[in-house]
Amino acid sequence: MSYEMQVQRTADRLRQLSPERLAPREEDFYALLQTMTERRVPRVQVHGWSDQLIVIGNDAPLDRQEALADELIEFRRSFDLLP
Repeated sequence: MSYEMQVQRTADRLRQLSPERLAPREEDFYALLQTMTERRVPRVQVHGWSDQLIVIGNDAPLDRQEALADELIEFRRSFDLLP
């Protein structure tokens, strides 16, 4: 599956979770985003994470996307959100 599809799939799964379920994973989420960009990643409320992931994920360097796809899978797996 392509990197773009992994970003979209992860964003879709984030939309399905309650803020209460997402909030404890805030540091993990922002660590993931920080691997996608060299820019500072602003903190947004939990309900905006999926949109933030799409914006930052779509701008990730092409040479990093394969490794990032694996990180997205691991992030979803940590929530028991596969596929």
